[in-house]
Amino acid sequence: MDTIYQAYVALGVSAVIPIWFASHASVKAPVVRKSKSKTSDDDDDESSSDEEEEEVERMTSEDAYWFPVLGSGALLGLYLVFKYLNKDLINAVLSGYFALMGTGGLTTMLATITKSILGSQSWSKQTKYKFRLTKNSSEVLFGLRFTNWHLAFLFVSTLLSVLQWYTKQWILSNAFALSFAFNAITLLKLDSFKTGSVLLAGLFLYDIWWVFGSSHAFGESVMVSVAKNFDAPIKITWPRSLYDALSSDQKKFAMLGLGDIVMPGIFVALCLRYDYHRAYAKLVKAATAPINKKTLLSPTSNFPRPYFHTCMASYVVGLATTMFVMHVFKAAQPALLYLSPACLGSVFLRAVMTGDTAEYWRWEDGEDDEKKEENEKKTDGEVKTDGEVKTSGGVSEIGKDGLRLTSQGKEKKKK
Repeated sequence: MDTIYQAYVALGVSAVIPIWFASHASVKAPVVRKSKSKTSDDDDDESSSDEEEEEVERMTSEDAYWFPVLGSGALLGLYLVFKYLNKDLINAVLSGYFALMGTGGLTTMLATITKSILGSQSWSKQTKYKFRLTKNSSEVLFGLRFTNWHLAFLFVSTLLSVLQWYTKQWILSNAFALSFAFNAITLLKLDSFKTGSVLLAGLFLYDIWWVFGSSHAFGESVMVSVAKNFDAPIKITWPRSLYDALSSDQKKFAMLGLGDIVMPGIFVALCLRYDYHRAYAKLVKAATAPINKKTLLSPTSNFPRPYFHTCMASYVVGLATTMFVMHVFKAAQPALLYLSPACLGSVFLRAVMTGDTAEYWRWEDGEDDEKKEENEKKTDGEVKTDGEVKTSGGVSEIGKDGLRLTSQGKEKKKK
């Protein structure tokens, strides 16, 4: 096999690995609320696990509309900075920043992978350290939780980060770039397929303009220029020939930008969460008793993943097409020109073929948590709607003069 093809395969594998594992890491089971009938020990365990559930920020359609615009501004700003200012000085500052961020990113990725390997039960038994900065004993300003694993990984990541910053060794740079991609896909969540479609459609145009169109306005491709001048782990590189493995000449390396991994990756992750939602909905529908921690569908269980597998396969095909065209024309290609239609088209076609189009467009990520919380509150008699509180004894109305309990024609006033 020609060594350049080995480089293409290596880049493809390097792109698929973080998408695959980060997509699974992004799937979270609906939160099971603490039951009042549990013992104090169970309460402690429950509250401990509840504290580990962090607030999830999801990208909305409005965010997706603005993303290519803000990305264009950032890219153009970097291009002008590299063109008119001291490139070595700028790279020194940015390299220091990314070295610091890389330390945390690699630590988080290694801890997440270790948690998956050990399993939730074994991980919950690990010694945990918690720091919290509060205001007036209630408002949490800052919180930090970590284990002994985090401390060990932080030490290793710090050493590797310093070594990468000093040597610029491409293998270390790839390791930190993969950690950035992994964490971005895990944390950056789309709220629906509508948002995902808007985002990838916008980035489709963004990539075409800044790779091809910008050369007519600036005399060179802005995207390619920034990628070559930006000496930081924002791309995956691989030597075109094994003899070039020790070379520092970037022309002897094939590269793939992190944007071509992360942006389609968060859509692939959304597909996996949709598969989990469908499997969870079937479980709830078939359940004869309330869902609890023991009967809850685990994100690591072997549930059907048709949308995830479809999108993942389409991503591989789109990436292979990108590399084929790049190899034939000997020129940089806007990968999202091929990846966006591949991911969006294949998943939508899957929905059409299975008659799932309406649910596909309607579904919003995170709705299982909301429904579960509402159902649990109904079970406990604590659901509040439009000024009413449904309780086991009747319906209480909240008025100006207090709480009136109305049940079987009786009314009682509480002051």
